Amino acid sequence: MLTYEDVIAFSDLDDAEIAEIATHAGVPAIVAAEIGRCMLDGAQNEPRLTKLLQTVTDEANAGGDALRPSHLYKTIQKVRARHQAA
Repeated sequence: MLTYEDVIAFSDLDDAEIAEIATHAGVPAIVAAEIGRCMLDGAQNEPRLTKLLQTVTDEANAGGDALRPSHLYKTIQKVRARHQAA
């Protein structure tokens, strides 16, 4: 049986990335980790995850949130750096 920690580790995402997916999708963190992992599978999928995070950033900007877009931008940069297509 897989534990919560196993699923999180398998996702290859950090807590901030998982939290943003969970918030945007309205799902628990463990489900967000699975969604994020699926978005990273395959050479073309890194842009799917960064596109989702960019959408969340745009929504935060439109909603007048002054701090969240900066945090999201840093998260996007980390995703790009860690999950570049080989």
